[in-house]
Amino acid sequence: MRILLALILTCFYVLPSFGQAPSIDKVEPPNWWVGMEWNELQLMIYGENLAGLTAEFEDPALRVTGIHTLESSSYAFVDFSVPADLEPGSYTLTLRGADGAVSMEYPVLQRESGEGRHQGFGPEDVVYLLTPDRFADGDPSNNNVPGLTETVDRSRHGARHGGDLQGIIDHLDYLQDLGVTALWLNPVLENNGRNSYHGYAATDLYQIDARFGSNEDYRRFVEEAHARDIKVIFDHVNNHIG
Repeated sequence: MRILLALILTCFYVLPSFGQAPSIDKVEPPNWWVGMEWNELQLMIYGENLAGLTAEFEDPALRVTGIHTLESSSYAFVDFSVPADLEPGSYTLTLRGADGAVSMEYPVLQRESGEGRHQGFGPEDVVYLLTPDRFADGDPSNNNVPGLTETVDRSRHGARHGGDLQGIIDHLDYLQDLGVTALWLNPVLENNGRNSYHGYAATDLYQIDARFGSNEDYRRFVEEAHARDIKVIFDHVNNHIG
């Protein structure tokens, strides 16, 4: 019996330990643009098994200048430069390690002209401040979103009450009739925490909170407001995080 147990333990000990290939769950910033003045970038990559990797773009026009990892293997930081004459497109970035590789597509987009879009606001404006969650629920289907902590509960003062971007769009004519010339929304970026309906606890700096809508919904809201000569003030406080 002792000999058999010793053999089992020996066999278990000498079995090779197979590592796991790296995986990518999220990248920030999620894209960049051609023609930007600042073209030395660092990507923050979140995933699993990201320690001890090398990084390389398939297209040599994008040159990786460094990769940094932390004690946690959940993060890697990739430095690279974007040439001024780079063509807009999707570029393949591959992370390689001893236990495998993972690739992702990184979009470098054509920058839109901002001419005439940024006017500022002043004492001549009628500024209307609103909290999107408390204004109007135009799309009940986004009240409860899988993966986000809070759901709608109008019986609780500090909970979500269901207002969203569609609700604001639906009332733009009303706001225009009031004489509003500028809309100041509380922050609409993702706030995945409790009692954060106000928006001042961002957990994703690149994503509109899905309970308000999508990034495209926000663009549509801005376009609809501009069509009525209503300016939009984007509220964001850098140190109000999490």
